Amino acid sequence: MATPKGAEIRETGLARIGWTDLLAYYRSLAGEGALPMRDRFDPVVGVPRAVAHLTLYGVEPAGFRVRLVGSEVARRGGGPQVGYMLDEIELASPILDAVRDALRRTIAGRKPVLVHYLAQYEEPVRWTSVYLPLIDASGAVCSIVAGTFHEIGEPMGNLRSFRADIDGDAFTAAGMSPPH
Repeated sequence: MATPKGAEIRETGLARIGWTDLLAYYRSLAGEGALPMRDRFDPVVGVPRAVAHLTLYGVEPAGFRVRLVGSEVARRGGGPQVGYMLDEIELASPILDAVRDALRRTIAGRKPVLVHYLAQYEEPVRWTSVYLPLIDASGAVCSIVAGTFHEIGEPMGNLRSFRADIDGDAFTAAGMSPPH
């Protein structure tokens, strides 16, 4: 699939505020060099403005199960897909592949991953997602929270082109130091 011509992936201030607020809350939950525990993550209390932009994925041997979908994600993504495995969701293949790749990188790296997306439908659609690993009592990554903050456009019509740029370590991109 072609990259949108002449399109740059740049975020506006509003999306940056969204994912950096979410990342700061996530960082506040981390212990000494540890990832935050799943049972400590409560975005309704910690970052209420971000709740509509969140998706919670459960990590299972067969893949990723959608556990929670915020209202803004559901509105832009065709409705709530709670309970479904990621591979069961009707989503354009390149977007599904990019999300799956970001989730896998989040588990492998055991750190937040930041991805900037650009899709060309009838008009350009640009969004930024930050993927945050959460652990269980054994220290295994059991869930990933994705905060998805749209910049421009609505996904209408057929997907013509798509690009996903991984921005490395989310803490560095946000100008924050990782938990110590």
